[in-house]
Amino acid sequence: MGDGAIELGVATGAECGLSFIPKPSVWTSSQCLTPRVSSWKTTEWSMCSVTCGRGQQTRSVYCTLSEPGQVEVVRDDSECAAVTVKPLTHQACNQLQCASWRTTDWTECSVSCGEGVQTRSVSCVLESGGQLPDFVCLAQTKPPAVRVCLLNSCTDNFSWYIGAWSACSVTCGEGIQNRPVSCMSHSGGKVPDFACSAQVKPSSTQSCVPDDCSEFFSWHVGVWGL
Repeated sequence: MGDGAIELGVATGAECGLSFIPKPSVWTSSQCLTPRVSSWKTTEWSMCSVTCGRGQQTRSVYCTLSEPGQVEVVRDDSECAAVTVKPLTHQACNQLQCASWRTTDWTECSVSCGEGVQTRSVSCVLESGGQLPDFVCLAQTKPPAVRVCLLNSCTDNFSWYIGAWSACSVTCGEGIQNRPVSCMSHSGGKVPDFACSAQVKPSSTQSCVPDDCSEFFSWHVGVWGL
């Protein structure tokens, strides 16, 4: 080593002696504290309030305090809120548009009197108006597309028209007369006879006796022969 240099080395405990080991002036001991944990607990989300179209779900959220070996207890929300943000108690669900049946107006009745039918279109659509296959809406009862309609009785619109009797078919004795009998609408048009079937059809023929033929004919008696 050079002049003025000091050489250092590592010595063992025995060489140093116990008297040189640093130690506290007073030995102390303390009991470890067990952690107390505050935390949020949640239940399962409820069923959605609707099957489609902006529903809501709810759940319960409460603050608990737990310690090792102790039963978990419910505490005031403020104890957990001081540590973490309280979880949501409500949330949106089933945000898809609902599908439903849409109908057009009924058509006019298929007949002008009596019993007929009316029809309309029935389709499955979204709230926005887009059309869907019918099976998407089958959870709802499909409205009818056909219905019976009852108008005034056909007897109120049709009646028998009776013409004048013809001359008797013979000049004396018993003959026959004819007359036209037609089913007519109140607007003046001729219609098939069945439209007036609710009314008894008047007779279109009848017997007639213009005169007693005895007034026109008589026995002529000649002179007796020799």
